[in-house]
Amino acid sequence: LRIRWGRPAASNPVLGVLAPYALLAGRPPGSLAFPGLDDPHAHDWPYFCEENAWHRCAGALGQLDDASVLFISNAARSVAVWQQKSSPGPDEPILWDYHVIFLAREQGIYRAWDPDCVLGCPVVAAHYLTASFPALPEAWQAHAPRFRWLPAALYLHEFRSDRRHMRGSGGEWLKPPPPGPCIGEGSNLMRFVDTQGEFLGEVLELPALRERLEAPAKPCARRAATRCIPPSSPSSCFVAVYAAQPGNRP
Repeated sequence: LRIRWGRPAASNPVLGVLAPYALLAGRPPGSLAFPGLDDPHAHDWPYFCEENAWHRCAGALGQLDDASVLFISNAARSVAVWQQKSSPGPDEPILWDYHVIFLAREQGIYRAWDPDCVLGCPVVAAHYLTASFPALPEAWQAHAPRFRWLPAALYLHEFRSDRRHMRGSGGEWLKPPPPGPCIGEGSNLMRFVDTQGEFLGEVLELPALRERLEAPAKPCARRAATRCIPPSSPSSCFVAVYAAQPGNRP
């Protein structure tokens, strides 16, 4: 099994024993993909998934029901993800230090927007999860994903990045940056990526995320933001309503 690292700055372990598990990440049939909602504010730029998700939040997609952003990482910053365009082969994973996708409901069903995925964009989120994250053997749980989920409106308001994470020690770009300006000043990207500490959103394990994506839609009067209480219990959270302030983006 060939393993490819997604970002050039990382140092990468070997996942050779994953070969028997690669075939578990079979691609769902094409009928599970849906045409994308026209959104002139969305843009797709390789290696800047956090910005791609932010622009989707700012456009028409951000107005869909339960519009959300999902950060995918873990304590080792080494997540095995299948069905990615950058993977070395169709049944082989790529190791991302982190990845970011957009989620929203259409007709009551959660769909996932991941322009780096070969399954379609969007695709039914539950099938995206099954195909992208098959079961791993116990010895390789260090490469299992954890997820930070937060509402699109909150991410749109709070996220900022000066793209420093994609520069080398001499200031050179590790990958070409998007043509547009940076988002905000400074950077809090790695606080979103960190699935161990306290920050915005709710940290979920794979089974809890799967359960949430498959749950029926519930009526909601206001968008809510969640702030995680760090780990004695990683999944314990309290919910705080995100009330729009002057200058906040909807």
